[in-house]
Order: sequence, then C-alpha cells, then structure tokens
Amino acid sequence: MPFNAEKFCIDNAIRYDKSSYDWIQIKCPFCDDKKKHLGLNINRAYTNCFRCGGHWLPKVVATILKISIAQAKIVLIPYLSGEQIQEFKKKNYAESVIYPPDTGAMNKKQREYLEKRRFDPDKLEIDWGVLGVGKLGKYKGRILTPIYLHNQLISYQTRDISGKSHAKYMACSEEDEVYCHKYSLYGIDNCHSKTVIVVEGVFDVWRLGFGAVGTFGIEYSSQQILMLTRNFNRIFIFYDNDEQGQQKANEMASDLYGFGKKCEIIMNPDGDPDDMNDDDAKKLVDSLVIQNKSSNYKKL
Repeated sequence: MPFNAEKFCIDNAIRYDKSSYDWIQIKCPFCDDKKKHLGLNINRAYTNCFRCGGHWLPKVVATILKISIAQAKIVLIPYLSGEQIQEFKKKNYAESVIYPPDTGAMNKKQREYLEKRRFDPDKLEIDWGVLGVGKLGKYKGRILTPIYLHNQLISYQTRDISGKSHAKYMACSEEDEVYCHKYSLYGIDNCHSKTVIVVEGVFDVWRLGFGAVGTFGIEYSSQQILMLTRNFNRIFIFYDNDEQGQQKANEMASDLYGFGKKCEIIMNPDGDPDDMNDDDAKKLVDSLVIQNKSSNYKKL
C-alpha cells in the first residue's frame, strides 16, 4: 500500500468516503465540490477529481492543510511507501523527430519477419507507416514504427528481428522525441469511438486494427490513464494472459474505476492478443468498438 489515505484523512480530520478498495473520496480543494469528487488512489498514491482532473498529491495536501509544498512532503512521509506517481516533470523536447540513419522502406528480411508473424507488410506500410532501418547505427536491421498524436509525428519505436538483441524493443531517445511516447497511446488517432480496446504493444494494435490502442508495454503511465479517461467512456483491457500481464490489467482497471469509467478485462483463451487470427480479431473489434462508433473524439 503506497499511500495509507484513510489513516491520513483520520489523522488530519478530513471527511472521506471509501468508494472502493483502492480509492478514498474527499472534497476537492480546487473546485466548487460538494460531493467528494476528489479520489485518492491507495495503490499508486495519486489523485484525480471527477470534475477538474488530476492533481499532484503534495499540492493537494498543501492546499487542504494550508501549508507549503515542502511541508506537505514531510507530512506525507509516514503515510507513503513503495512506488508513487511523481509530479509531472517538464521535458525539453525536440522540434522534430529525426529517424535513425538509413531508415526507409522495409527490406526483404524485415518483410519476411512480419509475414512469419502473419502480418501483411504492404498493409502495415499503408495503415501504420511502418519502416525499416538499414545497416547503420544502434537501430540497424530493426523494424521502425512511427508514433503519431493528433496526426503529428512525436516519436518512434523499433523492433529487433534477429532474436539476438538483449532488447527486443528500442524506442526513440527521450531527447529526440517531440512528445514522450509513454505519455501517449499508440493508435489513438485511429480511434473514433467512445469505446476502446487497450493492449500492450504495437503488434497487438496491428492485429486488432483501428479501435485499439497500445501502452508500449505493461508498465502504463499516469498520463496514459488520464488520456483514456478523457477520450473514452467504455474501456476493454486486453493484456497478455500471463500472470504479470493480468496483474497489470487489474491494476489498470482499478485506476480506471477510480475515474468512474466502465471497464472490463478480456482475454484470449488461446494466447495473447497477437495470437488471434485476423478474422477473430476483426469480429472482436466490430462487436466491442464499431457498434459504439461515435465522432466525438476529444483531443487533449
């Protein structure tokens, strides 16, 4: 338990409601709140107001107790343990994304690798702008996936195809990103429904197609949670069915419930999302997402 929110409220005479196992609800000090809209997340020590959005925990405490941020950090020490979400730090982003040297159309080996994984390289080039890196630099030989947000190239991720690299996936360096890829969701520009399917990686998104978003691994960020809550009303979490993947899926569901979102964890009984055949993947998206199609895509 990173944040003992209930004890904190009791010790500081703050009225609260226990809305779920993972959330404590109090009145938000930043808006005209009469119904305890501010949620304190117990598992990851962050806050969110259903009305005015997320706030940094020390700032919330400082405002409620009328003390400084530095004092609030000290007050919080006895109630905090483990991992907690830190204040969003300002990053120095690049003006534009520059691809690695020798990046261009995929070569024969890269295309054959995708075909072995049951993907159509031509379709991936058209739908997702997938590229290949040649024989130069630290990304050499990899498949490169551009990452867009609001139709602007913000970053990229690469995938090793040799099976010899210690890192299957390597993303663009932080200093070369226009916006941090872990603050975004892969494929969100192609989601035009208020319902979405959340998967781990870009290959899972490709398998499901438009209507799915990826978190670039199971370690999702608080910014990705906020993006999901602001853009979608119903969320299906479709992580890999191993123990670690399902644990993270449950953590995400708990975070989303705290924002008042309808969400459900789904699984592929025969493997991971990428293990589905194209017909079954299309049927899944059609049944969960397409039938709820809407044009009300909210940009952040």
